[in-house]
Amino acid sequence: MAVRKNTILNRHKFKISGLTLLFPVYFFYQQLQIPVSQDPWVAKQVGEFNLTIQPVNKEAPYAHDADWFKDFTVFINKGSITQIRQAYANIGTVPVTIEELQLNDIGLLHGSNLLQHVHAISPVHISSNDKVWITIQTWDGTIFTQSWQFNNLL
Repeated sequence: MAVRKNTILNRHKFKISGLTLLFPVYFFYQQLQIPVSQDPWVAKQVGEFNLTIQPVNKEAPYAHDADWFKDFTVFINKGSITQIRQAYANIGTVPVTIEELQLNDIGLLHGSNLLQHVHAISPVHISSNDKVWITIQTWDGTIFTQSWQFNNLL
């Protein structure tokens, strides 16, 4: 039989391996927690659709692949999602044109029939002059645009 040295590591290896089994439990619990979000903003008419938007969290925009984004949930109160060909969201003083938006897949609304999620294209710092713009194109080519003013709503 081999002789083991009586070191601190050898005395506590079993306990350390037990602690490593607790890490997945902690991170699983953390993933189940619902993020703190804000109240939904006022519902507005965007063409034939009635939409309500809600920021997912109270945090500032985040960087991803050299672009800046802020996440929103979009509730479709009235209108059929099947009538929408494409829909985008951006934050700024003016809306980004549909031609420029469709060059990439950023800012694209995605989700289910009643609830959509969007990673809205955002500037690094949101000012009080900035608005959240939703641009919707229907299958017949009609484009609708609507905005929500920030006004310290974040």
